[in-house]
Amino acid sequence: YKLSNSGDIINGLLDHLDQRTPISPQIPRKTLYVGHSMGALAAINAAVQRPDQVAGLVLVAPAITPLKDEKTQERLQKRRLSSSSKGGSSATTSSSMAKRRVSFVWNVMMTANRVYFKAALALLADVFDIFIKPFLAFTLRRLVRDRPFWIRGLSMAYHDPEKLTNATVFQYQRPVLVRDWDLGLLNFVRARVAPERFVKTVVDGLRVMGKSFKREQDQQIDRDENTALEKLKYLCNEKNVPLMLIHGNEDRLVPMENSKQIAERIPTAKLVQYENCGHVPHEEVPAQFLDSLEAFKSDIITPIDNK
Repeated sequence: YKLSNSGDIINGLLDHLDQRTPISPQIPRKTLYVGHSMGALAAINAAVQRPDQVAGLVLVAPAITPLKDEKTQERLQKRRLSSSSKGGSSATTSSSMAKRRVSFVWNVMMTANRVYFKAALALLADVFDIFIKPFLAFTLRRLVRDRPFWIRGLSMAYHDPEKLTNATVFQYQRPVLVRDWDLGLLNFVRARVAPERFVKTVVDGLRVMGKSFKREQDQQIDRDENTALEKLKYLCNEKNVPLMLIHGNEDRLVPMENSKQIAERIPTAKLVQYENCGHVPHEEVPAQFLDSLEAFKSDIITPIDNK
């Protein structure tokens, strides 16, 4: 249920579909990933796994907060620099040795603090699983039977409530017909807070702390650890992946400003804004959305020469 696993799931599905409908080996497969809201993070995770096979990215009202991501990335970079500072030449002055010792102690303290914090969250999540989750699952089952519950929730996503038809509400209700959907939803929420169980979190944390005592560490950037914005910059700036951002200017769930900030940080990005549209432009203005998608696709995908 971890969001970081979403890339594996998406690309695994693509591989499965490729096996069922194989294409000519002379034609390299290129994938156009489209993600909406939090699904934009899943699309980015999938694309960053196979950057050379990405035709383009379309992010619709992406749940990405550039300013928050930049602060998080800055902390990650400081942590990496702190780790790398422990290595180096032995021919150093007493002053630099003292600075390295201070840096070493500080890095160990920060690592221990992160481990304790994650362990505490994991313990709370385990308690949630045992004592609270059954009650919440029961409550969810009762709520989804109430049509006004869906209308209240979906009205936040739609700018024009007249477009929220009975057929649309029913389509949102359909997934709850799947057995154990409620447990899946709660497990997903739990994974966002604490991906692992308490014992595994502690064991992994001790392993990380042990690494912090080594003089040398692997300094290769782990893109799974990077923020969504940093992954997006890598794809667009280093791998030249075309990016289109689509956002309704009346979105009350994910502000339009987020997409504007992403576009400012990635100059090659194309920002498409829809007037009088909320969080779900593919539902509120489907014809306009498809036109934008087709135009973008025709710009980035070269037609196959059948001669």
